[in-house]
Amino acid sequence: MPSNAEQRRKYAASYRGRATKMWHNAKRRATTSKALVAIDIDWIEERLMLGHCQLTGLPFDLSPVTEFSSNPYSPSLDKIDPKIKDYTFENTRIVLTAVNKTLNEYGEQTMLPILKAMISAIENN
Repeated sequence: MPSNAEQRRKYAASYRGRATKMWHNAKRRATTSKALVAIDIDWIEERLMLGHCQLTGLPFDLSPVTEFSSNPYSPSLDKIDPKIKDYTFENTRIVLTAVNKTLNEYGEQTMLPILKAMISAIENN
């Protein structure tokens, strides 16, 4: 019989478990910034089940990692327009954690030329 810890890990690695965690985290962040969370767990789960980042198309990985503080391929809620505080259906997408951390720090306009140059340099080496 699986232990409670094993059951929690299995649930956390499921689409429903991950969607629930992501929703609760969004609610916690929204409380701090006095924002609205219009999206719900079912909406998040539906997008997770598609299996890939809505920006890059790369597949999600729901498993934990040991070499990083977070799995760069895990799903993350991203507000398309960060000036809008609310998590609305129109302003929210699910992207890779690595993508979201980068966009949160620098934004698309800053990262696009950097990423293009990086790809060119890697392909030409």
